[in-house]
Amino acid sequence: MPLWRDAAARLMVALAAALAPAEVGATTATDLCAAAADPCRVTTTVSVTPGSVIDLDTRRLIVTDRGTLDLQSGAMTLRADEITVESGGSIQARGNAQTPGGKIMAIANGISISGSVDASGAPGGTVTLTSMGPLTLNGPLDVRSRDGGSGGGSVDLSGTDVTVSAIAKITALGGGQDVGGDVQLSAAGALSVAGGIDASGGDGGTIDLSADTTLTIGTGIALKVDATSGGGTGGDITLSATGALSLSGDLSATGRNGSTDTGAGDGGTITVQGGSVSALPTSITLDVSAGTPDGIGGDIELSATAGDVDYRGIMDAQGSGLDGDGGTAAIDATGAVSIAGAIDAGGGRGGGGDIDLSAGTNLTLSSTALLSVAATSSGDGGDIELTAQGLLTVVGTMVSDGGPIQGANGGTTSVTGCTVQVETSGRLTALRTNGSNTLIGRDLAIIAGTLSADSGSGRNIFRYAGPDYEPAFLPGAKITPAAILIEDATVVPCNPVNTRTPTFTPKPTATRTKTRAATPTVTRTSRRTPTATPAACVGDCDGSGDVSVSDLVIGVNIALDNQPVSNCPAFDPDDSGTVTISELIQGVNHALTSCE
Repeated sequence: MPLWRDAAARLMVALAAALAPAEVGATTATDLCAAAADPCRVTTTVSVTPGSVIDLDTRRLIVTDRGTLDLQSGAMTLRADEITVESGGSIQARGNAQTPGGKIMAIANGISISGSVDASGAPGGTVTLTSMGPLTLNGPLDVRSRDGGSGGGSVDLSGTDVTVSAIAKITALGGGQDVGGDVQLSAAGALSVAGGIDASGGDGGTIDLSADTTLTIGTGIALKVDATSGGGTGGDITLSATGALSLSGDLSATGRNGSTDTGAGDGGTITVQGGSVSALPTSITLDVSAGTPDGIGGDIELSATAGDVDYRGIMDAQGSGLDGDGGTAAIDATGAVSIAGAIDAGGGRGGGGDIDLSAGTNLTLSSTALLSVAATSSGDGGDIELTAQGLLTVVGTMVSDGGPIQGANGGTTSVTGCTVQVETSGRLTALRTNGSNTLIGRDLAIIAGTLSADSGSGRNIFRYAGPDYEPAFLPGAKITPAAILIEDATVVPCNPVNTRTPTFTPKPTATRTKTRAATPTVTRTSRRTPTATPAACVGDCDGSGDVSVSDLVIGVNIALDNQPVSNCPAFDPDDSGTVTISELIQGVNHALTSCE
């Protein structure tokens, strides 16, 4: 359901409750101030009768720094043109360890809370603030359980633009023997959260934030739905925006440690979806790790529906107990994906989990990126899959190793892109029995880094569309065991080579087959008559203004000393007489973005 429809539905429910006939003896607007007073100021403590509907119609309501609307039990509804609670003022429907929190409902064209709102109790109560205009929370809002055996309450805030400031905090804690509460914030415009939200409990509760435009989570805060009792399961966090989603705080939905008798708690779920998603501070943590000894790591999903994902923090979906299972981490973008932090879905004897990254354009693992689905003990390694519709660059590390104890199997790493680059510092490992690394460069794969699998049963597999697209292994590349090259007709090139008919000159040490297990050395000659004058664009061999796949192949062969630099001086802009990895990368970038 679209956000505005959801908000409208909840508004209709709120209005229906507000328009219900007041109970006999109920508190009314005239108990707060004179009938003509605008604004109506509450300057003392006013005891509100349960079931009261306080309707000021088009007038404003201000609860001053010394004012309190105090509901001992039950429900109260406030209606006004604007509702303001000043710092020091309060609206409360507070219970205690033996009585439940009450229900507070407020409806206005604008709501600003700088004081406190309290509906805590056993269980926690309900606070619903509905604004047809902006809504700002600058103070504490509390619906926690005041008893270990009761659940947290619920919070529902909605408006056009919704702001939770840095001095605000929303608390919906559940008791250790019950579940955390539910917090829902929705904005028809922008949603900004700079204060913490905690809906943890024996089992974690839920946090659901949504915006029809942008959503921002501020620096240094945490949104929590952690389990707090032994064996408890983490809760659920959902962030969604149709526009840009900016994340600078922590999200946590962890499971709790248990015992061999009771079992451990599993991690929860974190779902983040925006038009684009950025998480730039390296200190950010998204945590759905499980408890020990046998918890299952939770699930993390980031998606960008109309742009890029740039994630530089940490994701933890580990099931790190002795018998734990790794969870899942998935990132999907219609644009580019850039990873500069650690994503860990490792496990124990239950095995590593899954990491799946998919980009509609380019995908980059920077030098600080570490993707791991490794297992401990006798657990099997998990699976890592990277897919890009453009350039896929691995400068960091991917690990799918099985555990060190006999019987463990290696996992899998799979990398597919139009052009795949594993740079010198790039490393893919799938150690232990039957582990495998698979690379598919639909146009070209350039390998300068390290691929490692079990020397006896492991495999390093390179699939490519045909002879024109065979991968290139640069000097210094370390591949153990030797590469298996497979011409695969199901691999569809992104930029088909239609005009070039290369001539192959294999070295005596290599025999070309459809599938082979020798480190390949690709040698080609070109039909193109090279120009003597270097082109202005690195990689543009014929000066056409574009870098083609044929040009890239020539550049790779020059780097491998299989062709002279004179075949394409454009790949040697510094006139060094050689083609370096950085020059090849410049050529690849020009192939993707043009020479302009």
